Amino acid sequence: MVWDDIDIAVRLYRGSALIIFFIFLIGLNLRGWRNAGCDYKEIFQLDKNAQITEYHLWGLAAILGCMWTVSVLGFLYAKTLDMEPYMMPLFLALFSLLFMLNPTNTFSRSGRAWALGILCRIFLAPFCAVNFADFWMADQLMSIGQVLLDLKYCVCFYLTRLVTGTWPGGSDCLDPGWWVVGVVAALPAWFRVLQCIRNFRDSGAWFPHLANAGKYLTSLAVVALNVLKTNYKSNNSNSNGNGNSSSILKDDPFLLAWLVVIVTSSLYGYVWDVKMDWRLMQQNAGDNRLLRHTLLYRHRAYYYFALVVDLVLRFGWLISMGLPHLLPVQISPEVCLTIFSALEIFRRFVWNFFRLENEQLTKFQKFHAHLTAVDIDNNEQQTDDSCDEDDSCERQLRRHSELLQRHEQLLEEQRRRVMERQRRLSSPAMHCFRPYLPSSVCPSVFSDVGYSIDRKPSLFSCSTPSTPSQSTPLLQERPLILGSSYGACGTGSGL
Repeated sequence: MVWDDIDIAVRLYRGSALIIFFIFLIGLNLRGWRNAGCDYKEIFQLDKNAQITEYHLWGLAAILGCMWTVSVLGFLYAKTLDMEPYMMPLFLALFSLLFMLNPTNTFSRSGRAWALGILCRIFLAPFCAVNFADFWMADQLMSIGQVLLDLKYCVCFYLTRLVTGTWPGGSDCLDPGWWVVGVVAALPAWFRVLQCIRNFRDSGAWFPHLANAGKYLTSLAVVALNVLKTNYKSNNSNSNGNGNSSSILKDDPFLLAWLVVIVTSSLYGYVWDVKMDWRLMQQNAGDNRLLRHTLLYRHRAYYYFALVVDLVLRFGWLISMGLPHLLPVQISPEVCLTIFSALEIFRRFVWNFFRLENEQLTKFQKFHAHLTAVDIDNNEQQTDDSCDEDDSCERQLRRHSELLQRHEQLLEEQRRRVMERQRRLSSPAMHCFRPYLPSSVCPSVFSDVGYSIDRKPSLFSCSTPSTPSQSTPLLQERPLILGSSYGACGTGSGL
């Protein structure tokens, strides 16, 4: 079949295709986190018994992909089937919605309920506290913003057909509602600004929360200027310039401001990704030049690849501006937009790996700091009770200082051994991925602080040796003094 306007078909099918692509890449993220030892269930505060694995997401992407393919084929051969071509995307959207909202226990109902709950919390920002899963999901919405714009177009397209009785043209749902396009495009960044403000209210620290809000405010400025620039250009499309710079600025007065803001936003976002979200380019990285001292992924090339890819795709708008002039054939703007929307989702896919890694290491560092603080408190208490004379007290203080230094050395050595073991994990079929390890094997400190031992190995769990009978806790060499203060170190305390 030959349709009147290919751009309409691209807008109707692009959003669902991007969602399928996004779900598939999140499945790859889960596989990478699992192999690196990132306890994503703990970080996202998922149910311990929830069966959310990469295979569930890949199966979901496969089912939706099959439905999308059947719909596209039906669209192409609609005349042969004696059906309206533009009804096929509507059937696809309805079936996909029913499939995602079905109450049966298929394709991880708990995972779908968790995702819907997180989306509700995002829409309610800043009226509820923000945890890691909330702003992580909001960042994902930043990368799939084109899906929201396509959803807005689909609603306008089918409502116009319902009201007027005729199918709208290619630009009928674009030009009249140009301001609606700006509002929809700005929603993800606006939600992140509200979340940052809520974090600032709860913590009282302006950095990094208000600084992070500034990053998203630059994104809002880019959206506003882009909408104004597009609307001004469409209203003055018949004006002819002389080709020089002054003529270009006269024809598009928003161009210069848009360029300044988008360059600032891209640089701001890249620096924040590298320094804050990934904690890379640290000075004390040792052999890991331009990276950090501790790495969970085995090859340093992954990190260097991510640094380059994130920089290139942050400035992908430069490529999109020059691409139509570089290709020998004319390419549809909608097709070009589809390509760069997929590339932005790929950039977020790369970002996810190192964002979770940084969160895992941050939790381990806070856990380490908590143990050190408890040791100091217990040592001071023992010192106060046993010191009767000044000379004896000084000797005991020196002794406690030596013991604490030894504790630190043992923990640092054991941390390096844990990191090395995590790097050697190459297959989910290894013994340490089997949940047969009895609770008596793990040190009691992990049960006291609220971490479960039946999860996949991470910095907070015991590693399973070659045989269960020969198992040894990883951190048993370090003498620990357990007290009631460990009760404040549960999963809900934000370690």
